[in-house]
Amino acid sequence: MQVVNGPIAQQLKMNSGTGALSPGNQANASMGRALRLFIINLGGGAPGVNLMAVIGNVSSYSFMFAENEKESPWEPLSVGLGYQKNDNTLTFFMGGWAHSGNYGLTGEVALDNVAQDISRYQMTSGAAVIISPKFAQDLQRRGMSKADVESYLQKHSTRTPRRGRPGEAAQNGPVSVFPEGSVKVIVAGGDASSMMQAWSMYRPLIVSIDKWR
Repeated sequence: MQVVNGPIAQQLKMNSGTGALSPGNQANASMGRALRLFIINLGGGAPGVNLMAVIGNVSSYSFMFAENEKESPWEPLSVGLGYQKNDNTLTFFMGGWAHSGNYGLTGEVALDNVAQDISRYQMTSGAAVIISPKFAQDLQRRGMSKADVESYLQKHSTRTPRRGRPGEAAQNGPVSVFPEGSVKVIVAGGDASSMMQAWSMYRPLIVSIDKWR
C-alpha cells in the first residue's frame, strides 16, 4: 500500500475522497500500477518463481491513494512519521494478507469491532486502519486524537494466551497482539457516511518526494 501526503497530491489530481481506493482515478491507478511493473521489470519478480502468492490479493496490483488531509481533523500520516505538514511524502506499507470492513458504526463500538477483527490476523506485525473523514470528525468530537485512536486499537486487539508447557508461567487475561505503535490510522474517503476499513499492513517506510523532484 502506498499513501501520498502533501500538496503534490492535489497537483497530481490524486483521489483522496469518495472511492479513494476504487478504480477510476488516473493518477492513483497509473502510479500504483507502476510499483508492480517495477517489481516485475526491474526487480525480476515472476509469479511461480519468486512471487509465490498461493491465491493472491488485488492489493498487489494497484493500491495507492492520497490521504484526505483537507477534511481530516488530525495531523497527516506523514507528520506522525516525522515530516512537516507541507512536505510531499510517499509512505510504503508491507502486507495486504488480510482485510476487514467496511464498518458503519460510530464511536468506541466501531473501534471495538475493528480491534476484535484485526486481532485475528495471522500476521500481527501491524495494521493500517483507513477512516473516513466523517467518522474521524466524530471521534475528534468525542475527544480522541489520532494517537488516542491508534493506541485504543492496539491495546484492545487482544487474544487469550494459550496454556503454556508444564512448568512455564501462565499469563493472566487477554494480551495485546500488536506491538505498541504498530497500528496506523489514515483518513481517506468521502462524506456519504461514517466508514472504516482495516488492512494487515505494517512497517511503514516514508520517503521524501521533494528530494527527487
